[in-house]
Amino acid sequence: MGFLPPQTLLGLFLLLLGAFYAWMGLYAYRRYRLEARVLFAWVMVSAAVWSTLYGLEIAAQAIEWKILWAKGQYFGIVSLPVFWLLFTLVFTGQEGALSPQMRRVLWIMPVVTLGMVWTNERHHLLWSGQFLGGPPLFLLTSEYGAYFWLHTVYSYGLLLVGTVVLAASAIQSAGIYRLRSLIVLVGMMAAVAANVIYLGRAAPIGALDITPLVFLFAALGMLWAMHRYYLLDIAPLPFGSLIAGLNDAVLAVDGHRRVLYMNPAAEALTGRRLEESIGWPLEEVCRLSRSLQDALLVQGESRLEVALEERYGDRILEATLQPIPIGGRETGTAIFLRDITAAYQARLEIEYRDAILQALSLAAVELMRSPTWESAAPALLEKLGQAVGVCRVCLFQNEVSEDNLLIATQRFEWLAPHLTADGGRASQEVSLRWFERWMELFSRRQPVAGPVHEFPEDEQRFLQARNIRSLAVFPVFVDEALWGAICFLECSRERLWSEMELDALRLMAELLGSTIRREAIQQEMTRRQQVLDTMQEIILRALQSTSLEEMGQTLVDHIGLLIGADHCFFTLWDEQEQRVIPLAAFGKYRESYPKITPQPGEKTFTASVLEKRQALIVDNVFESEYLDPRIAAQFETLSMLALPLIAGGRRLGALLLGFSSPHRFTLQEITVGERAAALVSLVLLKFQAVEQAERRAREAETLRQVGATVVSTLHSQEVIERILDELHRVVPYDSASVQLLRDGYLEIVGGRGWEDPEQVLGMRFDIHDAQNPNSQVIHTLEPVLLQDVSGYAEFKKPIHARIHSWLGVPLIAHGRVLGMLAIDSYREGGFVKEHVDLVVAFANQVALALENARLYEEAQAQALTDPLTGLYNRRGLMELGRLELARARRRNKPLSGIMLDIDHFKRVNDTYGHLVGDQVLQALARRCENITREFDLVGRYGGEEFLILLPEADWRAGKNIAERLRATVANVAIPTRAGPLRVTVSLGVSQVRSGEETLEGVIERADQALYRAKEMGRNRVVVFEEMASLEEAGAAG
Repeated sequence: MGFLPPQTLLGLFLLLLGAFYAWMGLYAYRRYRLEARVLFAWVMVSAAVWSTLYGLEIAAQAIEWKILWAKGQYFGIVSLPVFWLLFTLVFTGQEGALSPQMRRVLWIMPVVTLGMVWTNERHHLLWSGQFLGGPPLFLLTSEYGAYFWLHTVYSYGLLLVGTVVLAASAIQSAGIYRLRSLIVLVGMMAAVAANVIYLGRAAPIGALDITPLVFLFAALGMLWAMHRYYLLDIAPLPFGSLIAGLNDAVLAVDGHRRVLYMNPAAEALTGRRLEESIGWPLEEVCRLSRSLQDALLVQGESRLEVALEERYGDRILEATLQPIPIGGRETGTAIFLRDITAAYQARLEIEYRDAILQALSLAAVELMRSPTWESAAPALLEKLGQAVGVCRVCLFQNEVSEDNLLIATQRFEWLAPHLTADGGRASQEVSLRWFERWMELFSRRQPVAGPVHEFPEDEQRFLQARNIRSLAVFPVFVDEALWGAICFLECSRERLWSEMELDALRLMAELLGSTIRREAIQQEMTRRQQVLDTMQEIILRALQSTSLEEMGQTLVDHIGLLIGADHCFFTLWDEQEQRVIPLAAFGKYRESYPKITPQPGEKTFTASVLEKRQALIVDNVFESEYLDPRIAAQFETLSMLALPLIAGGRRLGALLLGFSSPHRFTLQEITVGERAAALVSLVLLKFQAVEQAERRAREAETLRQVGATVVSTLHSQEVIERILDELHRVVPYDSASVQLLRDGYLEIVGGRGWEDPEQVLGMRFDIHDAQNPNSQVIHTLEPVLLQDVSGYAEFKKPIHARIHSWLGVPLIAHGRVLGMLAIDSYREGGFVKEHVDLVVAFANQVALALENARLYEEAQAQALTDPLTGLYNRRGLMELGRLELARARRRNKPLSGIMLDIDHFKRVNDTYGHLVGDQVLQALARRCENITREFDLVGRYGGEEFLILLPEADWRAGKNIAERLRATVANVAIPTRAGPLRVTVSLGVSQVRSGEETLEGVIERADQALYRAKEMGRNRVVVFEEMASLEEAGAAG
């Protein structure tokens, strides 16, 4: 058997390659599950068709068969670029880049090409001629036409686009994903390069197409990538490069929980590299808790905490699961892992603290509900011991021994169930002098805590002898004093106490101290309430007394029994006289004590205790500096408790509790005595206040009545008269005067009690005369009381000779001094302080009445006065004129009126100005006042018009006055700022007619006469009655 020809051997090899390519496609399709496997299988089938038919072409002998197999190769040649492009799109997850319509368009050129291949003999566009080469292979050689190169460009374009897509995916990927993409990319580029070499006639063996042969390297590389790097089993993740730099660990798994990707943080977390983990089950890559594996079975977003098992303990991670596409319709899960071990430990500590705090809360509730803290102590220690997890909890209380040493006595103890009563039990009493370090820490309210081996050696020996390996001791304070300590003892192991535990247990110690203090306060309050109830009964009985003596006796009888004293004395204090007034006594001296009278200058307990303003404790009254020996000798009392009676800042008296034998007063006795004294002070003050209130009520009512009477008028003189009338109801006096301040003098404007009032009224006193007490009142604005006036020269004058005591009170209204009120008595000491207070109150009321009257009269005057001329204004003239008209009718007297007007007054204003015009008006007003009588009414009627009303004067008298006035004005120039001016006036006169009811009639007629004077040339007087007579005569003529 000879050797086969080379062309046969090469053909058989290509047939084997075709079979291998077909097997790879089938293997990939059946072995793997990614959607890209289908297109990969078609790529390999296309390569298999190409390689197989090319092998048959080379093996064929006849050119016809070679041409046939060459045409058949185009089924693989035209389809491979299309399948390659579609494969790269699906493999990289970009299958959506082409719509189904675009995918169908891709096949147009291959289908057309196949048609052109099988009809080439008709058009020769694909190749124009074919011939066989020489030995040894006798290869078919073609002369390619124009369409061939068009198809070649199209195929290369598809191959190039697919290559670019794959290259972009390699760039965006990391690790093995990039590596396997590069393997496929390099293999395909090699096949393309081989094809380029073939078409360029640069192949080593002339017309041999080495593309199917070189494609073997690409196939082998892809086969290796499938097995080593899960080429068609695990799709590349497009976001790999984006999350590679995240601090959080990120893993991606598929639906079978196989690892698809890990970023560097995940590699550090798991201790495995990405290349070692791809395709491995998640549970083999890292030991995560079962909860994460269960969560992966549920497709969807979720978040949970998982434990990562490590050699030195679990790490707690927060896992966030996010569904992700991994190629085609398949989805996987991205797992984001964040290390929260520290936060988890902190949360555990918080939960542990909450558990301790809950135990503290329950213990606090138990303390509050229990009648006494002692009854709650066993349950309290048990709850605390169980919450903290110690072997023993003890409660110690500090006490002073008979040797005056501070010792800690164990009051309560709780033992863990595994301990016996004898196991490691501490001493019942411990001298604290051995624990100076502890006491120093306790003074700063700090605990003693830690393992025993860290303590000083002497403390170690003491504690280790009692089987204590670790402890935490917290001081218990009650009212800022160290009451004791609560101890948490650990006997089985050494223990470090966290700050959280120390804070919680310190809080418990403070709560226990507060509870003990609260209970002590409650007990004290109960005792106080009992005393207060007794005192209340005593006070109620005392308040029912009808006299001060009865009240005093009731108080000493009950207080003596309450204290258990042999004697109880009640004294009053006269502040003004500075003397003691014995009021009542309990015991042997009940009857005699009120009759005792201390001598002036003798020391008494009452004076002494009031001076000290605090309780005096006297062991032996005979040796006391606070009591005169003469007084002490009158009683059997030996020990004394003196209590001041002070209320409202007033010193009222004293309460004295005595014992006939030596007695040491206890704190409770002193406290009860002080409370009793405080209540007695209030009762005594009440009696005095009631009496004073009744007196002040009478005085206030009197002041109200007299004040109402005084202020019921608004005329000054009437106010003054009423002040003097009502003053006698306020304070008794012999004489009194109202003095008003005028021009530096006090002038008497009203008086009572004087033999000759006219002699007194109008008297004036210089306020700068220092010898006159009136001046002192005005300058100090304070009342001045003279119980004896003999030292003042003013009172030696005959008119004041009967006065022996004097009271002066200033009259002040709205901060303005109006004057003063002077009250006289014909005896020395005629007035007391109470009188001063009453007169001051009265003066405050009447001063306002005087001020109101003054303001009213000023207002009335301003309302009726013309501000420029000082004459009556029109309103004043009319009001007063009506009064004069009424009086004239009552008395049947005449009343005439003069109306005058300045001639050409407008020229004066226009020429010299209004200021000069005002000076002319003012000068005319003065001349009118000078010409008329005192009781005539002169006023400015309006503008430059003046009206003069002449009571008891007929028109003839009025004409005379008018002529005199006209002449005076005309003949005498008026001095002004512009120089002397001469003006004239025109005047009209008229008289009230008999039976005329209104003033307006006479004014109207005078005005008509005035205008007639104007018409007649001015500077003249016209009488209406004369004018009327002339008119009547003219009419008759």
